[in-house]
Amino acid sequence: MTDMDRQLRLDRMPLPTAGAYIAVVAVDVPGEASSALVTLTPAS
Repeated sequence: MTDMDRQLRLDRMPLPTAGAYIAVVAVDVPGEASSALVTLTPAS
C-alpha cells in the first residue's frame, strides 16, 4: 500500500471559545474506514 492509496480529510469547525475548534479527522483506507473527533484548545 502506498500513500496514494490513502485519503486524509480534515474538517475544522470553529467553537465559541477564542482560538478553539473541533477537528474531525477521517482516514479512508481501502476495506476500512475510521474517523476521530478531536477538540483543540489554545494553551493557556
